[in-house]
Amino acid sequence: MSGGNFSVITVPGLYGSGFTHWQSRWEKKFGYERAELGSWHQPSPKEWEDALSSAVSSAMKPVVLVGHS
Repeated sequence: MSGGNFSVITVPGLYGSGFTHWQSRWEKKFGYERAELGSWHQPSPKEWEDALSSAVSSAMKPVVLVGHS
C-alpha cells in the first residue's frame, strides 16, 4: 500500500499501541509511519493536533490515516 499513490500514517491507540499491537506489526511489515503524539499520561489535545498536522504535512504524497480508540 505504501509507496504507491499515497502514504499511510498510523495514529496509535491508548498508550501508544505496543510492539505486538496490529498497528506496530503493520508499520514493520508495510513500512508505514507512525504519528508520535506525545504524552499519554498528560495528554494535550493541542500537542497531539500539532504532531498529527506535522506528520501529514511532511508526507511527500497524499496521506491515509489509520487509527483506532
